[in-house]
Amino acid sequence: MGREKRAQYGSIVCDLQTQKPMALLENRTVQEVSNWLRKYPSIQVVTRDGSTEYAKGIREGCPHAVQITDRWHLFHNLTQKVEQFLKKSFPRPISICVAGSDDYRPSRQECHSLTASEKKRWALIQQVQLRYKEGQRKADIIREFGMDRKTLDKYLQLKKPPKPIRRGRHRADLYRSEILELLQAQATVNHIFSVIQKQRYDQSLSTLQDYIARLRKREMNEKNTNKIRISRYKLQAYLWSQLLPTQEEPIPFDKCFKQHQVLHRLKSVIQAFQKLMNEQKNKQALQERLLQAEDSKIHEVQQFIKYIQSDIESVKHA
Repeated sequence: MGREKRAQYGSIVCDLQTQKPMALLENRTVQEVSNWLRKYPSIQVVTRDGSTEYAKGIREGCPHAVQITDRWHLFHNLTQKVEQFLKKSFPRPISICVAGSDDYRPSRQECHSLTASEKKRWALIQQVQLRYKEGQRKADIIREFGMDRKTLDKYLQLKKPPKPIRRGRHRADLYRSEILELLQAQATVNHIFSVIQKQRYDQSLSTLQDYIARLRKREMNEKNTNKIRISRYKLQAYLWSQLLPTQEEPIPFDKCFKQHQVLHRLKSVIQAFQKLMNEQKNKQALQERLLQAEDSKIHEVQQFIKYIQSDIESVKHA
């Protein structure tokens, strides 16, 4: 406990049975802790964080007491290591290419009427709706997709793609299907121009060139799959969940884990630690789990394992 910014930390001593404070120590040194504990020789169990000073102070002041590292600090320390690893390995959100959602399939007429940007926007709306259906909070969705509250509420109410507001049609739109067929046949712009001129196209060649350039770009974008960005916040929440990559948002996370095999190892470490905290522990079983986690070859995980091994007895009782 720090009284002021940049001040020396003190210590609060609480009764485990009543869960009420018993004393406020001036600092967290070995001498301060051991001196206070000597006044209460009947103490049998002491829980603490991972501080080496607390550990030594308890050994000196109450050597017969069983020391227990509290689980909150164990989970907190591992969470910090996971955060450090993700920041180092994934400084930017991970982009995953996936097909659009199957919840709504526009009719053939609607598909032809939607531009590439409109299809991309509809895919985004469907992703937002999916997050909300799965129980994600609005505040988390707003943070993940970078939108305001009004936009989110509007997206959640939509049942089909929003009606686009567009400018007037291009003169060449009348010949669009024929132009596309000619382009697929590798026809030159000059040849296309001569063909549609015979069908009363009255604009210039340069106007048609601009139109075809935009048309090619639009068609290329429509062939591309949608991209979903997985933020570190979302990735960390998923790593700590009890779900497998095929149970929630199967395509994005399954592809993400296939692209980055280290995430499989990291999730295995987290799941093993969660299981370890929920089972009866003995020193041998604990050491086996630690050796398995050390095989992950993740530096931050190895640092956490080293911390656990340095305080193995108290962790065993956690």
